[in-house]
Amino acid sequence: MTSIQFLPTGYHLATGGDDNTVKLWDLRKKTNVSTVLAHSKLVSDIKFEQSSLARLMFTSSYDNKCKIWGAKGVLGGQNLCDDWVLLRTLSGHENKVTSINVTRD
Repeated sequence: MTSIQFLPTGYHLATGGDDNTVKLWDLRKKTNVSTVLAHSKLVSDIKFEQSSLARLMFTSSYDNKCKIWGAKGVLGGQNLCDDWVLLRTLSGHENKVTSINVTRD
């Protein structure tokens, strides 16, 4: 495991690893609810941003990229943590991206 981050729900946890994936865990059920094939090399960092309109996940990797993911499912006004869609890939780094951060603006 190379990175870890709580989702805004407080009940879910995301972990990134050297298997190039982000795994999402339900802490109440103590189970893995989803695995996102995120990058072609290890996932170095994960961050989340939530608004009333969307939940976004940002990932960085040793594959020289950052990616922006959007939560696809909505249930009772709550985005599900197990259905993520790639929205954008940010390329341009010449070497590994070791961390990422997000601001609301």
